[in-house]
Amino acid sequence: MLIFGLIAALLGTAPTGFTAAAERVPLTRTNTKPPSLTVEPLLGRLVLSNVRPRSPRASTLCPQIETQGDRTVMRCTTRRLWAEVIIEEEGTYLDIRLLIGLPWVGELALPLRAWPIRAYGIPDECPGRLDVTRGQCELEFGTKEEAERLFKKARSGSDANFAYLRLAELALQRGEAEEAVQLLAFVPPMGPIGRLARARLCDLTGSCLSETISAQAGDTRGMEEPLKSELGLITWRREIFMGREAKAMAPFVDALQESPELCRGVVPLCQRMLIAGLSCPDDHARGAALAGWLVQSVRRGPHELELARAAARAAQDLGAPSFGAAVLASSSALVPPVELNAHLQKTVELYLEGRDLIRAEAIFDYAEGRLGAGSTSTGPWRAVRRMLKGHRVEPRSALIPAVSSVPVETLESNVGLARELARAAAARSRAQGANP
Repeated sequence: MLIFGLIAALLGTAPTGFTAAAERVPLTRTNTKPPSLTVEPLLGRLVLSNVRPRSPRASTLCPQIETQGDRTVMRCTTRRLWAEVIIEEEGTYLDIRLLIGLPWVGELALPLRAWPIRAYGIPDECPGRLDVTRGQCELEFGTKEEAERLFKKARSGSDANFAYLRLAELALQRGEAEEAVQLLAFVPPMGPIGRLARARLCDLTGSCLSETISAQAGDTRGMEEPLKSELGLITWRREIFMGREAKAMAPFVDALQESPELCRGVVPLCQRMLIAGLSCPDDHARGAALAGWLVQSVRRGPHELELARAAARAAQDLGAPSFGAAVLASSSALVPPVELNAHLQKTVELYLEGRDLIRAEAIFDYAEGRLGAGSTSTGPWRAVRRMLKGHRVEPRSALIPAVSSVPVETLESNVGLARELARAAAARSRAQGANP
């Protein structure tokens, strides 16, 4: 049952002051292994292992429950998620919270980056004569404790606004959102420092989540780089959290292509944002996100395989299955052995859907060599065999250098392809709507 307001404080260690609604879900152990939980806010889901809800209707915030063996996926009605597994003497529970704002910890947290101090309108540089400059330099070297000491010292000086902003960001790094809100309240909402502070504050308190106010808070007119991109990243992240990928994806990818520094230090966040764009139903957003996949600086990272699979699905939906097959082929080295059979099968199917029989056969022959001929003679592979029967290419070995390292330079040579696909798909949708 949903619990509102301050009653949510009864649920333990979660952010009680930032909770709009909360619930506790009783769990059942599925084996003797310890329970684990993965929270994926931008995909609106929770993934449980070794435990599952006792009832199929146990949750209001995450009502759709899919169980596969020891793994359970709970799909939620919001992306503003906070969740944790609680083990008590009475049993094991899942605490779920709907936040008033956006999450601030983990890989989806906002970046804390030490841009040159001059970018903030402070005429100094490392090693610095001002306390704020020296604090910024220490932050760049990774000594956060000394940086915090210098920023605290600078609160009584002429650059107090910047000091309060940095102290708030350091508090967020520690997960102390209440302290961050108090510190951000000292910063007047004007100038680049004030605008960044306002954006962070309204994300925490939920005061700018509506489309109109979000646009006002994300206005970058008059701001210089890199702070313009910094405010942009904060805004695009907010828009995606609120389900407005169609509005955020194109400007996010434009900035990603123009500025290789945009995702420095926050590649997991940027990958998750692209996956959300690739998974949304809007053709324009998916097309823009496909162009984002082509940016190598963000493609390489902890979610590279998941990103590639999302890109392949989006390419297939947009009418470019061969493009999707090439994406999968270029990612084969990342696939766990237990998943390689299904991965190669999907790659062949996409090449066949795109009528690229030569590459389809090359991947099929690679699968036979890597997995064994027996593995491609049963199940769904039979349909692939029938489609390829009689179509042979000599010498086949020339087409199978090593599927695990298929280059993607040919994809990168035409970054605009993805957007062309999106425009074509959108035109097709409009035509079908006008003349069913």
